[in-house]
Amino acid sequence: MIIARMTAFVLFFMSLGLSAYGQNIFPECRFHFGTDWEKARSNSALMGQVDYLTGPWIGTSETFNIGEYYELCRDNNKVPVNHTYIIAFAARRDRGLQDCNVDQNNNLCKGGAKYIRENRTKILNIYGNFAKGVNNIMGSRPSVWLMEADFTQYTLETQDGGGLSYQEAGQLMKDMISTIKTNCPSAYFSIDISPWRDTTWQKNWYGALGMDQFSFIHTSGGSSRGDTEFISDSWSPSLPKWAWTYKAFGKPVFADAGYGVGGAGTGHDVRWDDINNLRKRVNDGVIGLAQVNPASNWANTITSLRSQLPKPPSCTGNDDPCTPSSITPHIQINNGTWQQISQATANVGSTVKFGPHPSSGGSWSWSGPGGFSASTREVELTNVRMDQGGDYVATYTNAQGCKSTQKLSLTVEPAVSVKVNREKAEFGVFIKDNVLRAVGGAGSNFMLSVYTLRGEIVYRKSFSGTVALPLASDLIGGSYLIEVKRGRDVVLKSRVMLAD
Repeated sequence: MIIARMTAFVLFFMSLGLSAYGQNIFPECRFHFGTDWEKARSNSALMGQVDYLTGPWIGTSETFNIGEYYELCRDNNKVPVNHTYIIAFAARRDRGLQDCNVDQNNNLCKGGAKYIRENRTKILNIYGNFAKGVNNIMGSRPSVWLMEADFTQYTLETQDGGGLSYQEAGQLMKDMISTIKTNCPSAYFSIDISPWRDTTWQKNWYGALGMDQFSFIHTSGGSSRGDTEFISDSWSPSLPKWAWTYKAFGKPVFADAGYGVGGAGTGHDVRWDDINNLRKRVNDGVIGLAQVNPASNWANTITSLRSQLPKPPSCTGNDDPCTPSSITPHIQINNGTWQQISQATANVGSTVKFGPHPSSGGSWSWSGPGGFSASTREVELTNVRMDQGGDYVATYTNAQGCKSTQKLSLTVEPAVSVKVNREKAEFGVFIKDNVLRAVGGAGSNFMLSVYTLRGEIVYRKSFSGTVALPLASDLIGGSYLIEVKRGRDVVLKSRVMLAD
């Protein structure tokens, strides 16, 4: 029985240079964690801990339609690990063919092979379109493609006109991978293992696919077991175990958790939080885990687990990468003293410099808000604008080729640059000495908001007592609406005229 996969699939991986296309995707020789991109996007702590993100399936459209996901990975220095299902989605659009456990008659187990034979060129063209889209966003950054879930269904005897031979399926896989590599040279590949099939079948099937094309093996179905030596089912001793899979194919193995048949979420799988279970799986050749539906505090769990885990066996000897260098953040505001900090606040118009250490050796690259990039250690932002606030990520590659990253956060606040031709003395707000000021009773918390006459928010700040509120330079001259609230109660709403 073919098991339908989830719509936000999960992969696990760590590059160890084990295939013809291999090189170090991750510099750290350690266990790696991943999660769904939307879970990480809404949880900054989780985003900071995971090494990679999984996203929407590749193939829901004939043209590239998942740019937002890849941009998120690029901007946060996470490796995108995505599941391809191009054949199945194309057959569904063109012929109405469903997954085999969804429709008992018009399904991929019957019509899939015929569709492939009649649309081989179209399938490869769709792969090419998506590869170009990924390459346009990721450039030389790596991306991982988990190739065609349920690919074996096209070889079944139930196929109309006969299933593909293992040799035909292997050639198709080679052509799909070649098409991706042509259009996206930085792509790497993982192959889906079927843990419910016996080890004899495993050797015959994967032997025909050309395993030298793949850097990784991925377990299928989101209920892979962290608490047994078997990947999933254990009803027969001939079913594949974690250690057998790693040794048989010589590829690092990746586990997934948090969903079941048809992609239905099963929540956080606590079996993978047990350090004793995880140590055993690491020794079996498992080098990564992703939780599709992680608990809210999983970021803290990751921190704890990492400190207790051994190196995977694939990290020994010549495969052991070098040790990444630590990065010490330094920030300078308006040519002042360099400060060893990773967060800073500056007014509009300021000059901000980032100068992380080490100060010599190696190479640097940067990413940041608005597509910011740089290749020098020290970077300078002059006449800073509001839209330049955000997270700047420095990546340092040391002399041994190992990469490490450091995030430096910049908050940009509006600068004082207004002139007024009168004072407006009134409860809550007034203008004095060219500065808008707010007055509230001691111990009371107020919120002041400044709007354009069209209702667009331009500044907001909470205060108690008396506080000076700087305004952005684009507020010089004109009328603005001022609103002061205490909790939900509006205590002042006024129109203020600022003169040039």
